[in-house]
Amino acid sequence: MTHIRVILPGYNTKVLNKEMLKPFESPGLELSVDYADIAVDAVRHEFDIALMAPYLIKKVIKAEQEKVHAIVIDMMADVAMRALREAVTIPVVSLAETATHVAAMMGNNFAIINTTDELTPIQESLVRSYGLYDRLACIQGIQLDPHDDYRSEKIIHGLVEQCADAVIKKRADTLIFGSGRLIGYREVIQKGLEEKGLQITIIEPLPTGIYFAKFLVDSKISQSKYVYRSPNASTLKTYSKILGN
Repeated sequence: MTHIRVILPGYNTKVLNKEMLKPFESPGLELSVDYADIAVDAVRHEFDIALMAPYLIKKVIKAEQEKVHAIVIDMMADVAMRALREAVTIPVVSLAETATHVAAMMGNNFAIINTTDELTPIQESLVRSYGLYDRLACIQGIQLDPHDDYRSEKIIHGLVEQCADAVIKKRADTLIFGSGRLIGYREVIQKGLEEKGLQITIIEPLPTGIYFAKFLVDSKISQSKYVYRSPNASTLKTYSKILGN
């Protein structure tokens, strides 16, 4: 049995909970959820990302101690990803990194459809760092509040329109949902696009990240410790107050 833990940067059970992950479980795959110990509704700025790092480092260390086989960080941006991979020996998967590379394999030009303009420059910078900027058709979407009802007809319509615009005007051939809140939205968005005569590949980051993490575990692959060098006991002791050890 492969045990993968999904960690949300923040604490919001409406964004992520165990019930949401049940469709992705199988007889050979167990999923668990954990949250950063801070009441953040949404991470939308570099400021948030920087301050969130110690909370996530603490959580990935805890996951490895609990014999979890791999970790997925539920966010379409990277929070201290290199540090997280240094902190543990088990695979730590980035949704943004995984989804964009899958999109680049499945098509020529991808678009990221997000739910907040604040993430656009952050995601652009990440795509550059992944070496995929020449494959990026656009990053666009609609501006939503973390407390909005993302299932409302108005919001679904807005997302469909943004997806259609990315395909028709920006020449995207593959779409990536740019928010962890859009879990389980692919069918309804695809239906809306099909009504416009558009058949397009849509990548949902969280299930893609989960199944990639399982692939890494099954293949016995993890981050190279020649690159992601683990901190020694002295370093961990130095930061013990921050990490809560």
